[in-house]
Amino acid sequence: MVKSTASEEREEARFTEVLESSVDATLHQEFLAVISEHVVHLIRQSITVVTVLGGVYLIAAGDFTVGSLLAFLLYLNMMSGSFSSVAGLNPALQRSLASLERLFEILDTKPEIVGPSPGVRIDSLVAELKFQHVQFEYNSGERVLSDISFTVPARSMVALVGPSGAGKTTLAHLVPRFFDPVAGQISIDGIDLRDLDLHWYRQHIGLVPQEIFLFDRTIAENIAYGSPDASRREIEEAAASANALDFVQALPDGFDTMIGERGVRLSGGQRQRLAIAREFLRNPEVLILDEATSSLDSETEILIQQALNQLLAGRTSIVIAHRLSTIISADMIVAMDSGRVIEQGTHHELLARDGLYARLYNSQFGRHLEDSVPVAGNR
Repeated sequence: MVKSTASEEREEARFTEVLESSVDATLHQEFLAVISEHVVHLIRQSITVVTVLGGVYLIAAGDFTVGSLLAFLLYLNMMSGSFSSVAGLNPALQRSLASLERLFEILDTKPEIVGPSPGVRIDSLVAELKFQHVQFEYNSGERVLSDISFTVPARSMVALVGPSGAGKTTLAHLVPRFFDPVAGQISIDGIDLRDLDLHWYRQHIGLVPQEIFLFDRTIAENIAYGSPDASRREIEEAAASANALDFVQALPDGFDTMIGERGVRLSGGQRQRLAIAREFLRNPEVLILDEATSSLDSETEILIQQALNQLLAGRTSIVIAHRLSTIISADMIVAMDSGRVIEQGTHHELLARDGLYARLYNSQFGRHLEDSVPVAGNR
């Protein structure tokens, strides 16, 4: 980015400014350390001089002996040496205290979302989701979602569509309780999400986000991240289901290949296929796909769509996509704008209404898209 925008000089100036500030702070710290050291040294020497003068006076008065004075000076030297050592630790102690302060700020941070103790666990999860008059805001008074109400039947696929900023991702993130609504209720099988055991509940939720997060570990460890007890065979089967097996086996170390922080050694399509493989292995009852086929070339998109066909089958699914070709066969489509549900229905029903969905559809594709092959829903 720096090279492509010819911003080298500006970045160099910014770095120099930060570096000079750091150097100034370091020099100030070292100056205080030197002053402190010399003050302590001056105090030690002054105490020694005063002690010698006082001892000589007492010896002359006949109340003290030379041996007693030497012993006293020896003890004083031992004590002042320890005092100097402690004083010398002050700069390092101050740096440590600053680091500890930042560390404890993190450790003392209370999670915004907590589950009840004990929370409810559903013995046989059907996974019907219901949104009832849901409202949400990140900042007080700034409404992001307003009066959202619809139902996601069990083992059906519901697609969320709408322009950027409509609130689709925010709504999807309420399902795994990354946030809680400020009003209204979200329930699964008739039970408010806030009443569920949070750890248990999230074990049944799968998420394939647009920005895939992978750890600097092996491919096998990333696929099995949510299923730590999975066998190598199960990991390989999940990779095969996600159309990832061929590229993984082509790597020098196969499933034992280290992929770098956030998976930087892999392409975008490869990272997405690993994320899909992770959900295949977890086998959640509820699945959320957030722009899972965005920014991909046509060949890679086909591979990922084929994997998604299998992953969506038989699950309660919420799919977010700007590419309407991926959600035409959804059991229900929810069109959103400005944090509100504008309309909902099947693809053909919404086209017949000639509303928001029809405008989005026609502006992107036109009528010829009906002949394309979409990601299959559960019909």
